[in-house]
Amino acid sequence: GYAEVISQYRRSAATLFAQQKIPEENRIPIFQAEVGETTKLQAWIEEHQPDVILSQTPKWYQHLIETGYRIPDDFGYIHLGLSARNDHFAGIDPNWEEMGRIAANQIIDQLNRNEVGIPDHPLVTLIQGDWIDGETLPRKMERRAKSLEQRA
Repeated sequence: GYAEVISQYRRSAATLFAQQKIPEENRIPIFQAEVGETTKLQAWIEEHQPDVILSQTPKWYQHLIETGYRIPDDFGYIHLGLSARNDHFAGIDPNWEEMGRIAANQIIDQLNRNEVGIPDHPLVTLIQGDWIDGETLPRKMERRAKSLEQRA
């Protein structure tokens, strides 16, 4: 999707790299489809039985609910680009305001140095995101109890 394109596929690359440490039969492939392709999503969920779904957009969450899935009962949902209007999701707040502040400062610095146009060597700044607990993941104690029940 669009979020992967603008991140230069860093999330997908990191996921595929991390999966190399997992036995091949336990790996779940990255789901790729346009938002709204619910039949394809249902088939992927049925085949792979994920514990949690990670997404950059709340649109997939809406499609899952409309399709009849119960989140977090059927599986968890983590939103990777939270903002203030996504207050019930569990996920990552990328600190959008801090990104904007740093971007504005970089532009101001360039203007103060009389630099115009695209830099020959663009500066890339990473901002650490913050984990936000939310209703789309089961509570920690409930997850632990389910895990112990399944082992017994």
